[in-house]
Amino acid sequence: LPALFLWMKEEGRTRPLDLIGGPGVGDFVRTLFELAYPGAYDDCYPIVPVELARGAGLERHGVRITNAESRHGVRNLAVRIESDGASYCHSGDGRPSDATRALFRGATVLAHECYYDARESRGLAHRDEVVAPADEVGPGTLALLHLGRREKATIAERVRALARRAIVIPRPGDVLPIE
Repeated sequence: LPALFLWMKEEGRTRPLDLIGGPGVGDFVRTLFELAYPGAYDDCYPIVPVELARGAGLERHGVRITNAESRHGVRNLAVRIESDGASYCHSGDGRPSDATRALFRGATVLAHECYYDARESRGLAHRDEVVAPADEVGPGTLALLHLGRREKATIAERVRALARRAIVIPRPGDVLPIE
C-alpha cells in the first residue's frame, strides 16, 4: 500500500483519495507510510481516512459498501461493494460467520479465502465451510482465493468434481465480470 500511494504521488495525483477501513485506519496508515517512506507523504495529495465500523455501511460516489466480521484470530471485516444492481463480496482472511453469510447473500461475485481443503483452523477457511454455505447464500460466481500452497491442487480437484455451480480459482490476470 505505501508503494502504490507513493507511485500515485510521483505520477502527479492531486485529487483527494478516500481510504476506507476499520476504526483507527487513519492512524494506522499514517504510521505505516512513515515507517515505509519517512517524510515522503508530507506534501502528498490528500489521503482522507474514512472509518467504517463493524457491521456499518456507507455510500460514496454511487457505490454502497457494507461489512461483517468473519471468524479469524484478529479482527477481519469482509466487505460487500454494490453498484447498479451488481455486487462484489470479499471475505478477506477468515472463516465464514453468520454475519458474513448474511452479507454475501445474493452477491454477483463472492471471492472467499479457502486456505485448507478440510483441516479445521482457528482463523483460515476450508473448502467445505466455504462451498456448502455458498450454495445457501447463492452468489452468481464463487472465486476461491488464498489457497494454501500444499493444498491448492487438492482443493482444485475437489471443486472441479462438484461441477454444480460457477466456482473458479482465479489465476493472476484473470478477470471476473461483475454484472
